[in-house]
Amino acid sequence: MTKQEIRVPYCKSSLMALAFLFVFSTNSKSQQNPNAVVFTAGAGASFVQVADPFNTSGTYFSAGNFSRWSYPAYILNCDFRTSDRLSLGACLSWQSLGFNFTNVPYPNTQSNNYYNNPSPQESWGDSYNRYNIAARVLYYFVREQNLDAYFGARAGYTWWDRSTTNSDPSYNFSIYDEYSKIFLTPVGLQAIFGMRYFFSQNFGITAEGGIGPPYALLLGLNVRFSN
Repeated sequence: MTKQEIRVPYCKSSLMALAFLFVFSTNSKSQQNPNAVVFTAGAGASFVQVADPFNTSGTYFSAGNFSRWSYPAYILNCDFRTSDRLSLGACLSWQSLGFNFTNVPYPNTQSNNYYNNPSPQESWGDSYNRYNIAARVLYYFVREQNLDAYFGARAGYTWWDRSTTNSDPSYNFSIYDEYSKIFLTPVGLQAIFGMRYFFSQNFGITAEGGIGPPYALLLGLNVRFSN
């Protein structure tokens, strides 16, 4: 057996090994790191912006001027991929909205009726802040280097705080505070459907739709970190 005959199978095995490494490395690049962490910061529209906590036949609509305002829900999500198809996440959101009352006949201390003894007229504003903290799980049914499509569920806890510029120390929010009738429990579930697109290895955009609090539509920016 010559030296040339010995080198032929060696060269073939070397080429096969190189081919295997090339295919393996190419396939690895086409898959995201299962241990990647994705941060999402965005703003969302919510149903609370269109919900009407007032009775349209109430006092504030028949006396004085009424208007309301709201900001989008601001959301921060952190998703840690536990496998190629699943991730677990922690979520925070905050939203502010409020109501302005102008030239409202305000009751005096002898009457709780806005139509009796209406003097003086007053103007004030009420502000509400809604906070939500949650955990979520996502399943990725599309899994590419630059594209994720997923659905999942989010379980969260919501609480409110409120403030007013009304000068009456006995002012009672409960006169028109109907949010407790809209949100019967602070614990809420949300179904999530979303998609992420990455312009590079680390940066991308996301769009999500949600059924349930705290948002119905989310648009945001992503930052991805991986080992």
